[in-house]
Amino acid sequence: MSGIPENQRHYEPFVDLEIKTGHDDKDVESYKRELDIEKAIARTEYQINGINYKREYFASAVDQVILVKFTADQQGKINTKARLRRLGATDKIEQYSHYLDEVYTVENNTVICNGGSGGCNQQSGTNFYGGLKVKTKGGIIQVIGETIIIEDADEAIFIVGAATNYYHDNPESILKYQLESV
Repeated sequence: MSGIPENQRHYEPFVDLEIKTGHDDKDVESYKRELDIEKAIARTEYQINGINYKREYFASAVDQVILVKFTADQQGKINTKARLRRLGATDKIEQYSHYLDEVYTVENNTVICNGGSGGCNQQSGTNFYGGLKVKTKGGIIQVIGETIIIEDADEAIFIVGAATNYYHDNPESILKYQLESV
């Protein structure tokens, strides 16, 4: 259910994690997905050019974060670009619009965004902070604009956190703690 008009910021999803690997669907072989209910982990596995890739997804209620882990069976094969996106005045995924009041970098592996559900007036509505942090084994991490770029890594772990002023007086500090404590 949503409001009228549907593009009001009050009824927007928080953020989407967009990860681009550069892998072409037509090159994928041995594609497999699974959900391990006992361990609460979703997995995707596939092969491209003889390299086996694995992605694992986990949400931690205790840590208040979502984790996505990319691995390959050969060293230096994880090459991705990742960022947080928000739908704006459109419901078409290919036509993202920021509706974020600010996006900034923390260190060389973390991007934080913030905004408000009641517009950019920080005194009304619910204000939010969202963050994406990347940890790797090997390789290079750099941030260009709002995009985190991973090159030639053996493994990459994407950590997504969020906090609002609904429960917290300082959601930015809560978010930074979430991202650091994992």
